[in-house]
Amino acid sequence: MTPAELTTLEQRLSAERLAPYRIAVGGDVHQAVKLYEWNADASAAFWATLGHVEILLRNAMHDQLTLWSISDHNEPLWYLDPGQLLTVEARQDIANARRRATRTGQSETPGRVVAELTLGFWRFLLAGRSTTARSWTCTSPH
Repeated sequence: MTPAELTTLEQRLSAERLAPYRIAVGGDVHQAVKLYEWNADASAAFWATLGHVEILLRNAMHDQLTLWSISDHNEPLWYLDPGQLLTVEARQDIANARRRATRTGQSETPGRVVAELTLGFWRFLLAGRSTTARSWTCTSPH
């Protein structure tokens, strides 16, 4: 990049945005832009990996919760909370996911509902919003 291009880029990104990168490389704008681009690439790779982990986690948990719900309550749709273990917040998250899963007129399926549940939902199911974590403990001995 030419010095003029670097100046324009710094103006468009903002000096404040590039400041931490400039500090990290001793003030060199060209090196700061390279570090900024590297950071963007690393962030993209992180978010892609996190997305895969989220899908694998939610699908594995969904499978186990389904088996538990069938076994203990003869109900394949665990998210209907047949064991009354979910918190009010978890039930609200599920209600919202069910609405989103059918908003375009599609029929509700477990796969669509599970896909609409956020990573935060699954995190709280594991970590616990009071009794919610117990529902996971009941479903998986591992």
